[in-house]
Amino acid sequence: MTKANITQYSSTPSSNADINDINIAENCPASGLNNAIRELMAHLKNVDTGSQALTALSVTGALSAKGGAVFNEDSADVDFRVESNGDANMLFIDGGNDRLLVRKSDPTNADQAFHLGAGGDDHKMILQGNSVQRLGLQNGTSSRVFLGAVADNHFRLSKQDASVLLDVNSSGNIILGQSGGGIHLGVTSATASNLLDDYEEGTWTPTITGSSSGSYSLDAGHKSTYIKVGNICHVSTSVGLGTLSGSASGYIQIGGFPFNYNGGVSQSTGACFLSRANLASTHKQTHIMQASSGTSNSFFLPFMRDNDTSGESDLSIFSSSSNITFSFSYQTV
Repeated sequence: MTKANITQYSSTPSSNADINDINIAENCPASGLNNAIRELMAHLKNVDTGSQALTALSVTGALSAKGGAVFNEDSADVDFRVESNGDANMLFIDGGNDRLLVRKSDPTNADQAFHLGAGGDDHKMILQGNSVQRLGLQNGTSSRVFLGAVADNHFRLSKQDASVLLDVNSSGNIILGQSGGGIHLGVTSATASNLLDDYEEGTWTPTITGSSSGSYSLDAGHKSTYIKVGNICHVSTSVGLGTLSGSASGYIQIGGFPFNYNGGVSQSTGACFLSRANLASTHKQTHIMQASSGTSNSFFLPFMRDNDTSGESDLSIFSSSSNITFSFSYQTV
């Protein structure tokens, strides 16, 4: 077989009888040796320039490359692997699946560390492991923050000590890692007056009592709701009164509000609609108002008279068929 390039040379010396059809067998003409050596030098130069590829290369010492390097230029379905002192797959390129893997060779194994590539699910970069803390970010020597996954479709941002800063659960809801945390709105720094740190909504149950004695039960179908944003609570109710316990005495107190008001910083009031109440002919308009300038969750019902004086509505104006409706906001403690 003609030895047309260095890959066709044999490791058995006696099998190398020609170089590109130039006879170098035993007892060959001396005149052909010069041409054979020249042909051999050309073959070696082709390897040096890269125009002739080698079928295999094994290096037991150090390998130094000062120029560029291309592996698998013909796009074969073959893998590339680099070992470290303690890991056989410190760097692994999965040629068939177009993935770069670090400290792993199987992209389906969750106990292995990292892989990068397109894959069948079109993911670009995946960090896998048994710890919630997957990817650490650090500014200089400061404490790290970590990005990780808690469960299926559940993202977490945590501190270096693993305490939670923020969760995004599988429903897309954001959960802050500590109570009292919030969002600074409209500013570029942590300004206390721009911190929104509370939101809550729910139902509440009013109490209707007299300042001296007496209390009314409520019809089962009453609707009483609240929404709290920051320190502002908006309440709404429409209640029908049931039976009276005790004697109706003193002005009306409405309690049971979901949060105490802060009478030291604001006075809250709103319109109140009363039906089937025994109102005096001079009764002009009813309001709901804070019962004190301190802190409490009780309000009372003052009213305006025709002569523009005010008074306090007495519990005796109500009966078991009376209804109370109001909707207003107040500032909480």
